[in-house]
Amino acid sequence: MQTNAYSLSGGASTCVASRRSPAARWSRVRRGAAPPPGGRGGPGDIVAFVAHDLIAAGRRVLAEGLPDPPARLSRRHRLVALAADVDGDAAAVLFARRGVNGQPCFELVLFEDHGGVWESPGGAGGIAEDDLLADRPPAVVLGAPLRWEGDGSCRTKLPRNRRPWHGLGPARGRWLHYAQVRAAAETGEVRVRNVRGERILAVPRHGQLVVVWRGRAAPWLTAWSDRAVRIGPEVSAASGGW
Repeated sequence: MQTNAYSLSGGASTCVASRRSPAARWSRVRRGAAPPPGGRGGPGDIVAFVAHDLIAAGRRVLAEGLPDPPARLSRRHRLVALAADVDGDAAAVLFARRGVNGQPCFELVLFEDHGGVWESPGGAGGIAEDDLLADRPPAVVLGAPLRWEGDGSCRTKLPRNRRPWHGLGPARGRWLHYAQVRAAAETGEVRVRNVRGERILAVPRHGQLVVVWRGRAAPWLTAWSDRAVRIGPEVSAASGGW
């Protein structure tokens, strides 16, 4: 399903996103909209107030790491950081948010390094089907050691002379991409391989992960057990549907 993501600057959106489930609903950002924290104009609406709390929360995660998540969303824990990934000058942070009626929502913010400061060109969000903080299910229930949950892209705000080459030429670094992934209970870590090398994502209790990259060359993901045994095939973060 093709959807509308939002531009955190309040300008015209240059982000696109898709989701595994049609239950997720999206809307374009509205300039100047500022409902109270946790409030929305309607089910699944994404409005401009996220530019403030989500960017600040995302910067804290990128600087300090992910905090231990609570057992569930509540009035006390309305916004919870679920996952983060950094690849060079690109980063993404995934959040769970308690909606105005208590429904679980997901929020994803993309970042890029502007001279040592993490700035956001945009992000995406919507209503979640399930409890995002629930313990991850076994692979027999999830369908595989890793399951694709959604993806999207956002145009960079970096000037052309500052875009990284990544070995593929600067013209291919105009877009930032992300993929949301759910890991099964058997998966202890996910290895991410791309043109920059390999990095390892530890799997949290809930199994929610995000992978970020710049340009057309999407990374490859492999699930490994806690005993460092490969337990699934290598899949492309950009292929979707697995």
